[in-house]
Amino acid sequence: MSDYITDFVIFREVTDWKEVRKDFLRPEIRSVQEYNRELRDGVERASKYLEGCQTVPSVRELETAHRLMFERLYTDAGRLRLEGKQSEIEGQKASPGEDVAKHLTELETNSRRDFARRGIEERLQAACLHHAGIEMIRPFESGNEEVSRLVLADQLRKEFGGEVGRNLDELDKRAYVSARDQARTLGQEGSTLVPLKVFTTDFSRQTLQVEAERVEKKMQQAVAELEYKSKQVTIH
Repeated sequence: MSDYITDFVIFREVTDWKEVRKDFLRPEIRSVQEYNRELRDGVERASKYLEGCQTVPSVRELETAHRLMFERLYTDAGRLRLEGKQSEIEGQKASPGEDVAKHLTELETNSRRDFARRGIEERLQAACLHHAGIEMIRPFESGNEEVSRLVLADQLRKEFGGEVGRNLDELDKRAYVSARDQARTLGQEGSTLVPLKVFTTDFSRQTLQVEAERVEKKMQQAVAELEYKSKQVTIH
């Protein structure tokens, strides 16, 4: 499999048909090329949809984003895991199927409270914890990592904008993949996402610092121009 980045969201491009989940796969999808093309298009549709949602999407909005991302690939796109379904999804422990909706609602409530805080650090932490929360609940049969990263990218743009949004494309892909893989294998239940949260927070702080430096430089240039114009007026 190969990686590609679309607005921070790292996707695993399928290179072998064996890697494709076959249950619920639409019959018209018959090749790796068709699968990858539809996934890319789905990412764009879901990303545009999230732009019109609140910073913390509701359960229904999260379902819709997942559906838009995968509806041309899987017939179960946008459907939460049902009661009795396994509590280990894509190799990771997850909320039991019967608790998925409840846990997502709790995450939504807590995250909206956290995002209401004014401090930059607090809101960065809120974004990281919300991202980690979706990963830990794993509300869908597949595609949980993709949709949680898409939501995170949308939150960073809405909350911080500027260079944060532009710098998402400059994400250190290797560092992210390393943090993601560590998150899958290290620690006990509930702490496995620490490497991912640390990486995300550090990346966000770095981009905010870049933006702060850019704004300060612009202000210095504006002050210098005003001083120059003032001297010209004085001379004349």
